Amino acid sequence: MRFLLINQPMFNRGDEAAHKALVYALLQRFPDCSIEVLFTGRPQEAVEECRVDDQRLTYTNLPVTERYLNTYLRRLVWNLRFLWFLNPVARKIARCCRRADWIISSPGDKSLGARYDWDHLFFVSIAEFAGRHVAYYGRSIGPFPDDSTEHRRFNFLAKRVLRRADFISLRDPESCRIADAAGLQYVRTLDTAFLYTPMVQLPQEVATAIGEGEYIVLVPNYLIPSAKDFNGHSTPSQVKLFFAELSRRILEQFPSHRIVMLPQLFCGHDYASRDEDFFDDIAADVADDRMVVLPDTLPSECHQAVIAGASCVVGARYHSIVFAINNDVPFVTLNYENRILGMLEALGKQDRVVDITLALEPPRGHRPQAEARMGGQEAGALTFEAEVAIARILDRMQRLAPDADARQKAKEATAACFDRFAEAVKASAKSR
Repeated sequence: MRFLLINQPMFNRGDEAAHKALVYALLQRFPDCSIEVLFTGRPQEAVEECRVDDQRLTYTNLPVTERYLNTYLRRLVWNLRFLWFLNPVARKIARCCRRADWIISSPGDKSLGARYDWDHLFFVSIAEFAGRHVAYYGRSIGPFPDDSTEHRRFNFLAKRVLRRADFISLRDPESCRIADAAGLQYVRTLDTAFLYTPMVQLPQEVATAIGEGEYIVLVPNYLIPSAKDFNGHSTPSQVKLFFAELSRRILEQFPSHRIVMLPQLFCGHDYASRDEDFFDDIAADVADDRMVVLPDTLPSECHQAVIAGASCVVGARYHSIVFAINNDVPFVTLNYENRILGMLEALGKQDRVVDITLALEPPRGHRPQAEARMGGQEAGALTFEAEVAIARILDRMQRLAPDADARQKAKEATAACFDRFAEAVKASAKSR
């Protein structure tokens, strides 16, 4: 059996973990298979971060120019798919598709829907156009508002691809509700990273940096690039102020603990895409030697090993909570959008959530333009909403306990989904 993985999200340790978990599951269930992972125009260093070392895997990173990208996307918009093959990059992609028996759109966020990712849609479309079995695996979709001509066109093409897919699995209840309304057939699942719990020993330099004794993992989120997603008015200074003050209060309430911050974004080229720089600024503001910022070069296996040894996780990033559940570690979710709420709704863990949307707004009447970088205009004191949010977080932390039931539910849901997919693959092989 030959698999081709497309649309692999990049630059995030959670997406890396989901990729590896799916690959390991495929290799275990289909030991004689071959897997090709296809990228176009990605930094090779980021591709290497996702790599699984196995002779059955091939990682292909096709060079692509903006000119070629624009031509094949325009042909997608106007449904001139037969003209794709005038484009040399599209021909190479099509050859990769035709070598495969199954093409899998890799697990990830809602690129079909709210983010309107035309490049993502192109890859799913050319996979379907190549006449191979297509799986849209472990993703989120929607919503599909018809507020512009471009969006209506995208929605039409996206739903057509989804209706023609041979297998769809969706990872959150909101996506399932959208699929039900669209009349799509799908399998419910949760994040694909739950398929695999790595058991690795931390490198000595990481263990030394963390030190002896108890620690709490804190994973902040810069959030400024996402402000439009939750109608926020946050400034960089206000976001840093919130997480710095939260760190101080945690250290006051848990004086025998350290705080370990785990950067999830890697290979970034600016401040917003480099968690490590943001975390360093928070630690510098707190100015306490119990604050430890780990490097962003650690693979996802090490992230889970660090979290497995923690007393609890306080996370504003989706996969920090996935990793906590996957390793049966208590957690508090700092929520600013609905994606993580869907997962916790499915697991019955809504009580682990503290909404921080209002906490990140500047004081009323003071909404300056977002600074380009921390250290610019200061945001001032914490708002009342921020004080309330921090108090709720600390209260949740006092009442946490491990919850093996949530972990078991997550693993059963993802394993059941993969079993359904494996059955579909085997059935397709018998029908050839």
